[in-house]
Amino acid sequence: MTQTTKSLSPGKKQHVYIAAPFFKPDQITRVALVETLLEKHGLTYFSPRKQSAIGPISSPEVRKKSFDMNVRGIEESELVIAITDDKDMGTIFEAGHAYASGVPVIYVAFTLGKDGMFNLMLAESGKAACKTVEELEAAILGQVIYYEGLIE
Repeated sequence: MTQTTKSLSPGKKQHVYIAAPFFKPDQITRVALVETLLEKHGLTYFSPRKQSAIGPISSPEVRKKSFDMNVRGIEESELVIAITDDKDMGTIFEAGHAYASGVPVIYVAFTLGKDGMFNLMLAESGKAACKTVEELEAAILGQVIYYEGLIE
């Protein structure tokens, strides 16, 4: 986690939880981009790829520990950034848990393209739906970005 001078809400451990797949090089690049952007603004974060990742063959105890760490990470954050590229089921679960827990969600769909379709439930549950780094940065700084493209 990074250090920050920004204040956290009482009971929160970090500013942001990063929900995203990180299994292929392009996915790791997108997560690293978000991590760098948060660091640029002095925001702390929980990134499962750094803090709770496990291998494909793991014991039930290791899987449970990783799951519990991620759930706590969401609940102890002020915001979740969910990278929806590749429609990863774990990311969608994390975003849904955040929404149900009252933690605001910013969705990021870098590979959506300007004519792509975005999911209705995600579009309506997030405080922002971003397609570019510039939009993501604006959303991190507090701008509400309503998704106005095609819906599936």
